[in-house]
Amino acid sequence: MLWFRYIFSDWTVTKPKVIVAFFVIMLIAVGGAVLFAKHKKAGRIAAKVLLAGLLIFQINYTITQAAYEHTAFERIMPWNPSSISYYLLPIVALLNIKYLKDTSYILAFIAGAVMTCSCILFPSMWVEYAAEAMDYSAVGYTLEANGYAEAWNSIIMHGCLLIGPIWFIATGDFKLETKNWWKFLLGFGILLIYAEIGNTWIVPGKNAFFVRENALPFEITHIHFLLDYLLLFVIVVCGIYLAAPAVMKKLQKRKETAGDPLELAVESSIGDFLVRQTEDSRNVASEDAGCTRDDVNAEEGAGGAPNVMRDVVPTMSPTAVASSPKESRMTHKSAGSIYPPA
Repeated sequence: MLWFRYIFSDWTVTKPKVIVAFFVIMLIAVGGAVLFAKHKKAGRIAAKVLLAGLLIFQINYTITQAAYEHTAFERIMPWNPSSISYYLLPIVALLNIKYLKDTSYILAFIAGAVMTCSCILFPSMWVEYAAEAMDYSAVGYTLEANGYAEAWNSIIMHGCLLIGPIWFIATGDFKLETKNWWKFLLGFGILLIYAEIGNTWIVPGKNAFFVRENALPFEITHIHFLLDYLLLFVIVVCGIYLAAPAVMKKLQKRKETAGDPLELAVESSIGDFLVRQTEDSRNVASEDAGCTRDDVNAEEGAGGAPNVMRDVVPTMSPTAVASSPKESRMTHKSAGSIYPPA
């Protein structure tokens, strides 16, 4: 963590920089998803490397807090959706724990999306956060450097929580399925119980899982912040487990119906080539027979009846002679002959 604070010791937290951070994170998330949808193996490796780095960084950050800032262990423990996801998401992804993917991936996605979007919706919140973080122990640096590092640390790590699940969905490692909604709710309920235990007995006043005090920079119902939480939670979960799978299926069907653009282009090129080869073969055969295709077309255009023998026979090249009666019948059928084989 010391090296991280050194890097950002002079990088002030301002609104323009926070907004730029939002677009950088979204560019990486969406750009990576588009790329890794075609290169799935590379996408899985990239996502795992990203989350492994996130886990190592969080462990280093925890050790720094304990060893240099002398923070009590119970205060260092993960108590909110983001800090829990810093550990849970990488562990589940790296160990491929399938029955925990819905809880870990969706929880991390929600935490990352909320905090990343706040960079553009409420950039001043991050400036205030950096100012408040200056009250912490400086760990060998100025209070300003400590505050800047805390803010950028949070922005980058929340960005990783957003990017990781998006990349895994793009590679097919994780699929959003409506039938799995209960897995997320079950895991989320267990985490709420864990947070309530912390709020009651272990870290009173910590506001674990933000259920004791409102952590939103706004109000919706103006009745109670928990009602605002519930409203937003229902909207987000329904969007993830109902709307998102429906949209993804529709896009997949459209892709299957339209076909891959590259494959269609190749098939079209091959078809054009075969047509040209057939026309060239007919022209050559017509010339060998003493007439050209233009002569035939001119005769037919003048009102003359088409000459069946002239249309059929020139199309049969010497190399098309069959070696057996069966092949002979197939050759006459494919050539469009009206006469039975001899």
